[in-house]
Amino acid sequence: MRRATAAVCAGLMVAVAAGTAAPQTSAGDGEGWEFSVTPHVWTVSMKGTADFGDLDVPVDVDLSDISDALDLGAFIHLEARRGQWGGLLDVGYMSASLEDEPLHTIDPLGSMADVETSVVVLDALGSYRITLTDSDVFDFLAGIRWTRSEVDVVVTEGPPDDGGAADDSWIDPLVGVRFSSRFSESWYSWVRMDVGGFGIGSDFTWGTSLGLGYEFNDTVAANLGYKHIGIDWDDGSTMYKGLTLVEHGLLLGVTFSF
Repeated sequence: MRRATAAVCAGLMVAVAAGTAAPQTSAGDGEGWEFSVTPHVWTVSMKGTADFGDLDVPVDVDLSDISDALDLGAFIHLEARRGQWGGLLDVGYMSASLEDEPLHTIDPLGSMADVETSVVVLDALGSYRITLTDSDVFDFLAGIRWTRSEVDVVVTEGPPDDGGAADDSWIDPLVGVRFSSRFSESWYSWVRMDVGGFGIGSDFTWGTSLGLGYEFNDTVAANLGYKHIGIDWDDGSTMYKGLTLVEHGLLLGVTFSF
């Protein structure tokens, strides 16, 4: 249960942190650097299952449950570009408290637990841009995703030996593409898709996001979009058997460019 819960929260943060910034649709052929900073949030719901020993832990959580459980969340996206080459850095931190979580086991009596967890996720990606038209650009993305999770479980109903504290971390390779289009002086859109894991960290992880942005001026833009992500994680250990998880929801961010 301990590591399964850690993986669930890490999956949430992975989805939040990945690629929600407003992409610049300029060709970027100048010699100078371009930078952007985007704090953002994701109104997420989750559906999946975590397997730990004999425990079959459901992770079906709607938006209201996430809002009630969240203690602290901080998410930011950084991007730099010079010419066709660039880099993206996504950093996210979350701490949450969950009360009386049901733990379904082979024993039909089941168990309940209180869970406190914190998660740090960092995406580091390089990008290469191809200019299609004056308003359309295409970015190739490649890099890594590092995840670290800490969790503390107190069993309130059931065998007390199932509780305790643990931490876990893993690294996934990640590749993806992003298409951005500007269809007026102020409005633009983007679509991003990525895949990773390949049995190195997780078995497989994938994500899709799309959205619209509006530039108020050369410095500030607002973004509204939708993101869907899936995780299939199996570390092959004796007790912790795996995690399957799907997350989706609206995302909102503000981009500052300079």
